[in-house]
Amino acid sequence: MRKWLRNIRRIRVKRVDATNISDKVVVVNLYITQSLLLFIGMTILLFQSQNLLDMLKVADSRLFVWSLLFSGIAVLANLAFTPFVPKQLQEADAMNILLAKRVPLWHLMIICLVVGFVEELLFRGVIQYAIGIYWTSIVFTIIHVHYLRHWILTGMVFLLSYSLGWLYDHTGSLMVSVVAHALYDLIMLCIVRYDIGGSYGEQRERDT
Repeated sequence: MRKWLRNIRRIRVKRVDATNISDKVVVVNLYITQSLLLFIGMTILLFQSQNLLDMLKVADSRLFVWSLLFSGIAVLANLAFTPFVPKQLQEADAMNILLAKRVPLWHLMIICLVVGFVEELLFRGVIQYAIGIYWTSIVFTIIHVHYLRHWILTGMVFLLSYSLGWLYDHTGSLMVSVVAHALYDLIMLCIVRYDIGGSYGEQRERDT
């Protein structure tokens, strides 16, 4: 028992070196992870009195205006609050930089749609149905563990999740929240890709 505990204590979490990972490996791992989350979401959905096609229906295409509003406000809020976060915590994740810089733009769009669909199905469509917006946002925030390093980052993730949950409830269409989620991710990745703000070029040099 003591030997087992000593082995556990020796485990250390190290920062991933992006120079040792190819963009193909990152993309493959991302799709594997999303496939697993999709499987979990679809499995839970089987035990709920919901129909996926009904969840995705959009009664009026004008509802997508909410997607545009959400993504725009969310990006502006992110840019507004980020300066209040310690500089060492503002750096984008190495994997996000690798995706943003090396993956073609058309593929980034697909990735954002896939991630948006899978996460919205699991969190807003399935988990929120079971435990409500508030607790779903708590779970969503905990899952995004790398944002727990500072209270502002944690609060931003919680508010993003809560807003997406409200958006789903308000419009009655999971597709609206999927598009909002995908647009937000795409805009944030493009900010890194085109080095808007002038900070990601230096960070890329440090990480690569």
